Amino acid sequence: MGKKKDIISRYMSGSFTDEVRDAFGSWLSSPEDQQAKEDALYSEWEALAARDISDSTLDRRRKLSLIHRHIEQERKRSRPRTWAYIAAGLVSLALIAGLFSLSHSIRQSQPDAAASSVCLVSSSTSKGEFTLPDGTSVWLNIGSTLSYDSDFENAAIREVKLDGEAYFDVTKDGRPFTVKAGDFAVKVLGTRFAVRHTPLYDQDLVTLVSGSVNVSGESLGGFTLSPGEQLSYDRMLGKTSVRNVDTGDFVSWIRPHLSLEDCPLSKVIENLEHRYRVKVSTVGDIDLSSRITLKINNEPKEKIFTILSFLADCELRIIDEENVILICTK
Repeated sequence: MGKKKDIISRYMSGSFTDEVRDAFGSWLSSPEDQQAKEDALYSEWEALAARDISDSTLDRRRKLSLIHRHIEQERKRSRPRTWAYIAAGLVSLALIAGLFSLSHSIRQSQPDAAASSVCLVSSSTSKGEFTLPDGTSVWLNIGSTLSYDSDFENAAIREVKLDGEAYFDVTKDGRPFTVKAGDFAVKVLGTRFAVRHTPLYDQDLVTLVSGSVNVSGESLGGFTLSPGEQLSYDRMLGKTSVRNVDTGDFVSWIRPHLSLEDCPLSKVIENLEHRYRVKVSTVGDIDLSSRITLKINNEPKEKIFTILSFLADCELRIIDEENVILICTK
């Protein structure tokens, strides 16, 4: 354990590049000597909590206390897989401004209600993959949040709340699984589907890959979807529609690499909007049916959209982190 503790201590105390950060994250989450790494990380966290961290804001100190409490709870449960995800997240939180921040983090919310809920958060620049206590896999897109009650594992109904975009591969264990997002709820037993609810778009989406889901809400009524169907709810107009889609266009963002071969520009834009969580607008007579081939290997959106504008023969304007405009130059 001594060598592993030394690696963790040195990493926490020094500056680091993205490559070092990613390598450290991969090493930490690998199954090799996992218990020893967890013990070393826990020891380092104890030391961090004992040190006088210079911080003028009460909020950050409260977060430190809550995260520390959550570690204690998870450690007592002796769930190695869950602890590994928490450990990776907590290391990343401490490395920025006295906590850590890798690609995603886990924190406990509602400070006045001890152990009332758990919140999973992806960062503003990267996606996160999580495993819920029931074994359900969840991929959170950039800048998304998923929360659930701390008694999730023993509750009669599994319920989570989403703000952002997520892909779910739900484990079937006999209990209903409900995703609440905005004004609607998605209910399943075991299936794979994606949900998007974000202020960036006026339309909320539920895209079913396999199985069956029921989508209901006071403003949209009730719908049962079949594989390949997508429900779209326009929050501004209060209108709901269901259509058949290529589900790959809406869940490709969970994969590290993406290859779009001879695809219509409209299809390429759809994939990029979800992958980089941006809204793409087109101005002028841009031919959205023109065929494009594009390969993506985790490049930043600025590079990819620059390449796309060249291939589509249009001008690119990146307005901010969430808005991109393609302008016809003909």
